[in-house]
Amino acid sequence: MNRYHTLSEIDKKRLEHEEDRLLATFLYNMTAFMIMVNIDRTEIKRKCRRLLG
Repeated sequence: MNRYHTLSEIDKKRLEHEEDRLLATFLYNMTAFMIMVNIDRTEIKRKCRRLLG
């Protein structure tokens, strides 16, 4: 956390965008896998909403 606080605003923003991209990729891949193994659509929606919250 100390290292994060010492970063400039531009570097903080870049780091946040990288984190968001990583989370979005994870969510996309997890959803694709759940669809591939025929998980119920309501369960997929519930899991995605929980992760986004």
